[in-house]
Amino acid sequence: MSQTARKDAAVPKACHIAALEATRAEDSPPTRRARPQRRPSKPLRQPDVPDHLLGYPIASDGLGCPIQIIDFPDAFAIWLRSAMEAADIEHLRSRCAGKPRIENRKSRIDPELIQRIVPRQPSREAIEWLARRNDVHFNYAELARDLIYQSAAERDAAFRFHLAHALRKDRRGQQMTICLGQDGQSTAYDAKRSAKSRLLAYPCMSKMVPKQPALHIEERDQGPQMLKRKGISLRDLLSFDHLRFWNDTLHYYRIRDVEGLGRAYLNYLERQNPLPRKSRRKPLLKKITDRISMNIDKRTGHLLIRTLGYFSAEQIKLGKKERKAGMSMEAMPGYEDIYAAISIQNVYDRLNHLIPLDRFMERISVNANSEIIRYMRASDPEPAAKT
Repeated sequence: MSQTARKDAAVPKACHIAALEATRAEDSPPTRRARPQRRPSKPLRQPDVPDHLLGYPIASDGLGCPIQIIDFPDAFAIWLRSAMEAADIEHLRSRCAGKPRIENRKSRIDPELIQRIVPRQPSREAIEWLARRNDVHFNYAELARDLIYQSAAERDAAFRFHLAHALRKDRRGQQMTICLGQDGQSTAYDAKRSAKSRLLAYPCMSKMVPKQPALHIEERDQGPQMLKRKGISLRDLLSFDHLRFWNDTLHYYRIRDVEGLGRAYLNYLERQNPLPRKSRRKPLLKKITDRISMNIDKRTGHLLIRTLGYFSAEQIKLGKKERKAGMSMEAMPGYEDIYAAISIQNVYDRLNHLIPLDRFMERISVNANSEIIRYMRASDPEPAAKT
């Protein structure tokens, strides 16, 4: 073979090169050059937590970090068919932390009931002593919960959370009211005084733990039918399940789907027209510039929450002492905080009869706070030393 033929055989032809490159492209398609990846960081070592501290709440639970939660019957009312003697009244006073209220008058419901007694912060011995009588008519109860905090700032933050997110659905036309006091402690009522059941809350100094800031939450039930519905009787107060009662009574909610709320409201307005349109399911977007657009549904939802969640002038009132002294509401401490507060209870009361709000809300879990009832938190556990 000549030298020229050897060179032609050594150099591949162009068709052979094209076929070879096509085969390589099919076997391994071109990919971008991978960037150097960071090594995953090691998880932080968690301290060894004792079993009794596993349920301790954190700040994300909404009500903060109370150091103690105490459930107790704050007061109740009974009617007697035979008046209590002076010695028995003195015995009852010695068994109550607060001063009992004694009223010698006939009941409007039953003329045979001639004496009304309201023990305040009764002890277990006082409840047992009254439950042994056979002429007792039990028709009113105040069940309370004190959340004890280390500082007044934590307590006030918990009260603002309760004011904004506490919600009760079975209210039948009631509205929330705020009573302002001269000492700066505001009381939030979720119903009128004549309601059979109402929930109230106010920041104060605890009655059970002296000189400790506390958030006092209380439910007042009146009438034998309401007490029977809640499972409350004079004898049951001795072994009452306060934890289950508050888990069934005290609920906190927030608006989960703001855009869906606004869309449902706009669809409701469209249905009021003479020629209603089909309900819209996609978001309504308004183009402002080439790169910016506005979500009308979400904007409407936020406007509904802010507008309907505010407290009106009819809902904010003064206490009896402040009204007699002729004080102005604007000069009361805490008035600006209440005036600027947004309550989901107000939104629910004013909007739920038009749009069912249950599908746009979600419940905020604060059950972790229930794990420390009657338990004083110790110091934080330290990580176990390595051996």
